[in-house]
Amino acid sequence: MKTYFIHILIFAIVFTATLSCGQRSQRAEKQSEADSLLLPVQNAGDYERLIELADSLEQTGDISPLRSAYLRGSAYHLMDNIQRSLEVLETAMEMTPQNSEDSTYYFRSVLRLVELRGFRKDYEGQLRLALSVIEELKDLNGVKASRSRGELYSSVGCAQYELGMKDEAAQSFDQSYENFLKTYAAEPSWQNLNNVCIAAFNIIGQFQKDNNYAPVEKWITRHDSIFSIISTRDDVPAHEKDKIQSQNALLHALQAVAQNQSDEAMRALAIYQKTESSKTTTGRIWAAGLLLKNGHYAEAADLFACLDQYLAEMHIELSLDAINELFGDKFKANYRAGRRDSALAVAATIVENLDSAIAKQKKSDAAELATIYKTQQKDAEIAQQQIKLTQQRLWGTLAAMVLITSFFIIYTLYRRRAQKRLAEMKAAQERIESELRIARDIQRSMVPNDFPEYEGLDMYAEMNAAKEVGGDLYGYVLQGDRLHFCVGDVSGKGVPASLFMAQAARLFRTLATEGMAPVDIAVRMNNALCENNDRGMFVTMFIGLLHLDTGRLDFCNCGHNPPVLDGEFLKVQYDNQPLGLWEDDPFDGETIADVRGRQLLVYTDGINEAENVKQEFLGNQRLLELMAHTQSLTSHEVINMLEDAVEQHRAGAEPNDDLTLMCLKVS
Repeated sequence: MKTYFIHILIFAIVFTATLSCGQRSQRAEKQSEADSLLLPVQNAGDYERLIELADSLEQTGDISPLRSAYLRGSAYHLMDNIQRSLEVLETAMEMTPQNSEDSTYYFRSVLRLVELRGFRKDYEGQLRLALSVIEELKDLNGVKASRSRGELYSSVGCAQYELGMKDEAAQSFDQSYENFLKTYAAEPSWQNLNNVCIAAFNIIGQFQKDNNYAPVEKWITRHDSIFSIISTRDDVPAHEKDKIQSQNALLHALQAVAQNQSDEAMRALAIYQKTESSKTTTGRIWAAGLLLKNGHYAEAADLFACLDQYLAEMHIELSLDAINELFGDKFKANYRAGRRDSALAVAATIVENLDSAIAKQKKSDAAELATIYKTQQKDAEIAQQQIKLTQQRLWGTLAAMVLITSFFIIYTLYRRRAQKRLAEMKAAQERIESELRIARDIQRSMVPNDFPEYEGLDMYAEMNAAKEVGGDLYGYVLQGDRLHFCVGDVSGKGVPASLFMAQAARLFRTLATEGMAPVDIAVRMNNALCENNDRGMFVTMFIGLLHLDTGRLDFCNCGHNPPVLDGEFLKVQYDNQPLGLWEDDPFDGETIADVRGRQLLVYTDGINEAENVKQEFLGNQRLLELMAHTQSLTSHEVINMLEDAVEQHRAGAEPNDDLTLMCLKVS
């Protein structure tokens, strides 16, 4: 670092500390226009907007290029775009501060760079930069100096720990904590308290990553005490509280796993997974590692599915450490969950990237062995560090080779059986597909494909299963001028739903043939479907009786979607239960005096809940819009139009539910 830059930085810190008491209220009253735009965006955590504002304000001259670079670099860091953050902050290092404010942001950029070099595992560079700045700040007092030393000592400790200097790291961590507490004591803002919490979390992470749990209890107690204060303060932004809560829960979960307290670990994990932070890619990877350690392999494997996305977002190269720690854990989770094919796919990825990872590791070994640590015993410590690094690398390489050998053995065993298994699976698949085709044909034969030719009646219906067989049904029985009809939707999908559907369709036809009113059909069907219904299946159904001579419509809606009558949802007064849940439950029927000349659409939720690739529903409002101008269309044309609308909305997405439509109109 250039010496004259350091001198400017020191001047800025001393100058600010000297004037802070006398000018704090004046600064609060006279906040610049730039600050009034930037601070709300920073506090809200809208980092993309912060980048745009920093660029714009730099171009108009309202903030300096140094401040703009710091703000943008910090925003990219908080968005987990580490590479872009490094690039922006490196440009700040090339700028010359023009005043005390510039010097402040120059120094903040240095602090951020120290942190980012640790993220990129450049521990020597991190240590070298941090120690040089600590040396320059050693005689300074004040809030900013204490905060800066707290951040720098935390980074120094992390770098020392990674380089095997455990005792020195422990001392640096304690110095970091003491400096952060001094900062909070002098200026008790939530931001200063938050800094203490974050530092404690990072320090604990170093110990836990190395399975060194002995010193963790002390630091978790520190984190608990700070978190308890933050959680009660009203001035802390919600996203910051969420972040600290997620950290605290994760720490307790990891410590519980280390102490073989499985139930306590899962309770802490449940708290963690309620936070928004846990839903990020990084948050899911943390949870996956915890679940793996606690023996929940299937859940861990599900979360490890986002590993490639995590590596891309964090710009992590496939080093031996990444292969061993991340892909090794993903392999263990899938293998122990019984997902052999997924485990083999992970093993194949490891094999494909092993050569390049070894080459990169050899290249980085030379840099690691050149660790610079400025002390009076520098030469002796470098020599000792070389021995430690060589030993660590040897054990790491042996562990990686054992892991890779295991992968090769498993991969070879499964490959020998692959063709046999493939042939068996293909034969089984063909048999299942044949049986499902037969089942689909049988199910389609259970619903009518021809519709009554009755003067003044226009009726049409179609059923489309999401899978080979489904749980939707429709039916009708015409006797003289009395038309019984129904549309139903069985809970679930696939073969179980299709069997329940067949039973419901048969019951409707039998009871409708007896001329029963819709409410009586509902009562009889409900009691019959409740018998021996151990799986708890049920069917929602709209049952109607249309008197073709008078236009009167008697109906009973059993938990089904309300039909659409002349472009509006039919107002159903009684909230009857679905059929098959509770035996002898009462049902209520309703009547519309005359529906002649009016168009009625009865449907299942396969239309209004049809999803596109973004998992967005077509929706009730869109359904009403489609039905608003259909009076001139025949029932067949209405259903064709609705099916086309569903296909357009899905835009290539697979059907997520069965779809059944019935349209009728009597003149």
